[in-house]
Amino acid sequence: MEPHVRNPARSWLVPLSVVVLLIIGLWPALEVLGSRWLILDQSYSHGFLILATSIALVVRKWLRGPPRVNLFPFWLFPLLLAALVYLAGTVLLIEGLQQIAILPLIVGALLLVWGWQQTTAFILPLGLLAFAIPVWDYLSWPLQLITVEVNQFLLSWLDIEFFVEGVVVYFPGVGAFEIAHGCSGLRYLLVGLTLTTLYGELNYRTVRSRCYLMIAGTLLALVANWVRVFVIIYIGYESDMTSSLINEHDHFGWWVFTATLVHFFHCLEA
Repeated sequence: MEPHVRNPARSWLVPLSVVVLLIIGLWPALEVLGSRWLILDQSYSHGFLILATSIALVVRKWLRGPPRVNLFPFWLFPLLLAALVYLAGTVLLIEGLQQIAILPLIVGALLLVWGWQQTTAFILPLGLLAFAIPVWDYLSWPLQLITVEVNQFLLSWLDIEFFVEGVVVYFPGVGAFEIAHGCSGLRYLLVGLTLTTLYGELNYRTVRSRCYLMIAGTLLALVANWVRVFVIIYIGYESDMTSSLINEHDHFGWWVFTATLVHFFHCLEA
């Protein structure tokens, strides 16, 4: 007999206590994370939406059958490793280390009380939060350079005089466009990954199908950004930099991105 397993209160009280303790212990890093999510014109403004989605998915999994609480000492070692990474970030004042450790600490704590077999069902719902943690900024510069190269290639097919220096496209006698940090497409990439991962969780069973879906969503998100930047540059050139689209390019970008993904998901449903 395992009376602790049969105790309904224990099945939710223990993991809830673990989560509360983690929130208290990680509060400095979580506060910084929340402040990044509140900056609406940057790459992580979807953070609170992802958090709400993750909680909803966890509750959905929970209602299908609460995991049985036990102690799995094997998972104490990786949990301590994640805690050391977080501690190192705290001592060295490196926010990136703290933020990287948040998810491993949460998952590690659940593995400690649920074990691998029961925790696996919750890894993906919790893993969605990875797309809202500011560790993806390292991709921004490479994505900027790729966007520059793609648009340089597209412009070369047009009868337009231009030259490129770094991330700036110059049109002699007309003006110049800087393909800045916000033009890298990182926001669209993260949102695209989130949506395709969520769609795969709700509709596909095999890991292979989900991976194919995420790859397709990633490519479409990047293509949508390249199209957005190209259209803005071309219209700016044709209008002698007077088009209102130049100043409203963020809204235009989301329209392009939304239209691309809506068509993509519609094709999946067809």
